Amino acid sequence: MDYDDHGVMDYDDHGMDYDDHGDYDDHDEDHGDHGDDHDDMGGDHGDEHMGHLHAAFHDGDEFIIEWSGLNLAAGFVVCFASCYALAVLAGFAKPYIAGGGYSAKAFWSAVLSVPLGLGAIFSPHFIALASMHFLDDEGAEFELYFYVDYTIWSAVGVYLCSCVGFFISMHDHFFAAFSAPDRLYADIKEANWSIRAVRQKNAFKRVAFFASMQHLVVGGAVAATGALFMHYQGMMSMEIHNTVELDAGGVVGACVIALIAGTGAFWIIFRMLVWMPMFELRIGGALLMSLGVLGSHITAMASVTFRYSEDHHFPHGLLAREDVVPVCAMGALIAVTASTAVVAEAFLCDAKKASKTTPAKAKTTPETTSPTSENTNVAASAKRRASEPAWLVPSGATLAAPASATQDTSDTTSPNRRVLSQAV
Repeated sequence: MDYDDHGVMDYDDHGMDYDDHGDYDDHDEDHGDHGDDHDDMGGDHGDEHMGHLHAAFHDGDEFIIEWSGLNLAAGFVVCFASCYALAVLAGFAKPYIAGGGYSAKAFWSAVLSVPLGLGAIFSPHFIALASMHFLDDEGAEFELYFYVDYTIWSAVGVYLCSCVGFFISMHDHFFAAFSAPDRLYADIKEANWSIRAVRQKNAFKRVAFFASMQHLVVGGAVAATGALFMHYQGMMSMEIHNTVELDAGGVVGACVIALIAGTGAFWIIFRMLVWMPMFELRIGGALLMSLGVLGSHITAMASVTFRYSEDHHFPHGLLAREDVVPVCAMGALIAVTASTAVVAEAFLCDAKKASKTTPAKAKTTPETTSPTSENTNVAASAKRRASEPAWLVPSGATLAAPASATQDTSDTTSPNRRVLSQAV
């Protein structure tokens, strides 16, 4: 009995201890359940951070995309303002480019690439990307983020390609000339055109607008390559717990549209506005360039499919949607402001030079009414035109020798020169 009691007691005590230990194990399980609940809460918090992920949305499902019309309109306005600033800036930079060497072309290429690469391409693209809303089957929205490094590389790529494209296009046959009409007249004279051929305005207008376009085509293609790189690099910078699939046909279409838009934009800047630097044409040219950028962007977006992926996790170094829009808008504003400042500075410098030289010319110019007053007035007019800004001067050779004004007037009365001036 004692043994049995002792055994029983020992067994019961051991059982009691075992039960107590089991209770301790139950406590561990409760602690583990608490940890699981904590993990579930953390997982729910992470899911809430990257969007409402529902069980009905599986790996590989395609996102439902909705667009914000307000952001799209803002992107187009930014693109248009930057394109107009580019057109104005290129017109003011022409005399400095024509009168300078490689260093001047490199400097103005870097300046012109700010409104084109950053203002007209990069900023509107990311403003448009931020207008996208990714939804699941139940209408819940996923949070959109952007990789900082991909975003920076897309801006650097489009800026460098724009610089190279501008540098190549600045060697255009007529844009690089100090006076485009004089260059066209020299080309026609060298080609031995007859008076009848010169009178056919459409014939030499084709030469003026479309001859020797190799620099514009190559430069536009390089700039278009930068725009395509920025488009797809920018889309790869988007993080919504997704994978990206590209459609070959859409990519080819985006490339074709980008090449046409790039060449057309450079033709407007370096050829059309050289012959017709009018306000209405600058507005129209900026509108056409903006539509080209918009068409390339829409086609590039149509070639991409975004699918949900359970393997993706949010790393560090992301920008939220709310941060991208003001950053891009501020960048475009800086680009337009910088372009306007450069134009204003160039205009003010030339205005100061003109104001300093005009009084001296006025003192030395006699007021007389002699029988030869016509020739005197022609020479005085040539001297006064020498003090005007460089982009208003049609011919440097004529102003360099005002004393030979009678020879210039006899040259301008020749049939070829007279018909050419009337047509241009």
